[in-house]
This record gives sequence, structure tokens and C-alpha cells, in this order.
Amino acid sequence: MSYMSRNSGQNISRMEHLSQSVGDILSTFKTSRLMLRDYGSDIPLKIDAPTNEGNLIDIYAAVINAIDLWEPRLSVLKVNAQHLEAGGVLIDLKVFDKETSKILLLEGIKI
Repeated sequence: MSYMSRNSGQNISRMEHLSQSVGDILSTFKTSRLMLRDYGSDIPLKIDAPTNEGNLIDIYAAVINAIDLWEPRLSVLKVNAQHLEAGGVLIDLKVFDKETSKILLLEGIKI
């Protein structure tokens, strides 16, 4: 199967496509898509909040909920989130790929 980059239209690897898909899901603000109001995550609401344990737990929950709902190929095993100085979040994921039965690391997803 071939996968396409949403930026260039060029072929990309399956791993790059999974990262692209997860990044799109996590960075899309819920209710922003007219015909698919539930698509996305709550992370855009959380990235400007103070960096503390409670906020990071909310981000972890938002990541897991969004991926479980919108990316049926993956199951989240571990989430690591770091706040960036520019008001963003950097997400690293350890996931189980249901199609290949492999554990994958999706690192450096910027939200």
C-alpha cells in the first residue's frame, strides 16, 4: 500500500503516514470540522495552560481518547508530553500497530 504526504503529495512510509495522521488528529480542535464535529482532540485547549502535573495528565488523557476514537490502526501504550516554549506541546508515543502487530515509537509530534 502507498501513502501520501499531505504537504507534498509525495509517497511516504507507513510510519510517516501514521505520524501524520496522529499529528492531524491531535492538533485539530474539536468542533472545527463542519461535517465531523467530534473529530480532533482537546489538546488545543490545554497547550497554553500552566505546566503542571494536572495539566499534563489532562493532555495524556486527551491524546489517548483522541487516538482511540480516530485512529483505529493504533492502540496507545505510553504517552510522553513536553511543553514547548512557544506555547506548544511535543508528544512522543509508544503504540501498538494493530495491522502489523508491532510496537512503534512515534516521536516528535508537535502540537
